[in-house]
Amino acid sequence: MKTIEQIVPHMEKVEVFEMPSVIVIGRAKRNNEIKNSQISMGELWKECDSKDIFSKLSDLPRIIPNHCLGWTGDCPESDNPEHNFTYMIGVFVPMNTPIPDGFDYRVLHKNLVGKGLFGKDMPETIDELKSLGYEPNWDDNNGWNSELYLDGEPDNGFSWLIPVKPIKN
Repeated sequence: MKTIEQIVPHMEKVEVFEMPSVIVIGRAKRNNEIKNSQISMGELWKECDSKDIFSKLSDLPRIIPNHCLGWTGDCPESDNPEHNFTYMIGVFVPMNTPIPDGFDYRVLHKNLVGKGLFGKDMPETIDELKSLGYEPNWDDNNGWNSELYLDGEPDNGFSWLIPVKPIKN
C-alpha cells in the first residue's frame, strides 16, 4: 500500500494510503465562534492570506508534497449533539516538527486514509471507498476529515482526505 507521501496532483482514481502519526499545524477556529460557519471559514482563509500564514506554512517540512489542508476535526459524534467542529487551515508535518509560535495544532494517530478525486463531493468519495472495501473511520482522532489542496491542481476545488478502516463482514 502507498503512503500519503506518494499523493500527487491529478490522481485518476480513489485510493487508500497509509498515514503515519502526524501533526497538522495551522490556524484554526471553532465553527461555533461565529454563528455562520461558512463566514468563519471564509474569514479564516482571508486571515491566513493577509497575515502571510501560507508562506510560514510553506517553510514547514510537509508530509504530502506541496499541499494545504482545510482540516475539520474535534467533532466526535457521540459527544457532540451541536455538531461543533474545529476548522484548521494547515499542513501535515512529521511528529518531531516544532510548533511555530501563534499556530494551532493537532496530533493525528497512524491511520489509513482514503483520498478522493478532485472536485468530487464527500458522499461520492465515501461510496467509491466503500466499493474498495473501506468505510470512514470517524472514531479515531475524535472524528476528522480534510479538504486537500495540491499545487498543480486548479485553484477552485479540492479532493477529500478521509480516515478509513476496512469494512467488517
